[in-house]
Amino acid sequence: MSDKPDNSTDKNAPDTASSQASDSARLDAVEAKQDSMSATLNQVLSILKGDGGKTDQPATEPGTSNVAEEIRQQLEERDRKQRADEEKKHGDDRLGALETRVSELAEKPPGPLPRRVEKLMGWL
Repeated sequence: MSDKPDNSTDKNAPDTASSQASDSARLDAVEAKQDSMSATLNQVLSILKGDGGKTDQPATEPGTSNVAEEIRQQLEERDRKQRADEEKKHGDDRLGALETRVSELAEKPPGPLPRRVEKLMGWL
């Protein structure tokens, strides 16, 4: 073997420290990304379950309401009004149709009888 001391470990020592710092920084970044993805996945799952995606985060002010909830309420109110209008229109149409049928069923006076001459001559 050689009489010279092995300096390869001394040369790699600063390299290893910087690579460990770099590795820990990368690991921290990956963990942060995983946490954010996990939170997003939990929100998606809660929406799919029907919870509406509600989280434990309080509203900015206690007096304010959720904008999405207000929009849903307005849309539901609009739909209820449309259904009521359609039912009313359908009822009016049905009533009009019944009145028309009743007027058609009313007794009509008989038409004039054909003249006897036309009947004998076969002109009818």
